[in-house]
Amino acid sequence: MKFAAIIIISLVFSFYNLTNYPFVSVYDQVRDGGLNARQIFDGSIKSIFAYDRYDSHGLIIPAITSLFYPLFKNSVLTFRFPSALAGILDILIIYYIVNKFIDKKAAFWSALVLISLPLHLYYARTEFVVIFSTLITSLILLFIAFFIKSKSLRSYSFLGLILGFSFGV
Repeated sequence: MKFAAIIIISLVFSFYNLTNYPFVSVYDQVRDGGLNARQIFDGSIKSIFAYDRYDSHGLIIPAITSLFYPLFKNSVLTFRFPSALAGILDILIIYYIVNKFIDKKAAFWSALVLISLPLHLYYARTEFVVIFSTLITSLILLFIAFFIKSKSLRSYSFLGLILGFSFGV
């Protein structure tokens, strides 16, 4: 019951008024999540393994948001929708970690706190780059907890995989 409540609350907080709040879309979110996503989709960017136009980072984020371009075209939803999905997934991972390693009551309150944090809400609606990093951090915590608890080759492998992937983002 509490898990269902967390899912419903996080869906409402993440998707309600998504096109209008925050009020403007500027900076990296538009370039990385919007413009580069369109360029990957229409073929202007030939290789998703190259660097972006400023040679400062790779195109992992635009490659992910380009999957949403056919649905939303030149809309803020191209990058806000996957950001909201990543924010919800982050909340659910935190709920799972706390539930698995502490208890259900603490998991419920932990998830509610994360849902209500203004910065988490803001970045889960705008900056896919930031919320994706937060999601990776939560996954690292999850796999560290699994490794500490089981110390198996499988948990060690998943921890190594997510740590390796985090260095490429």
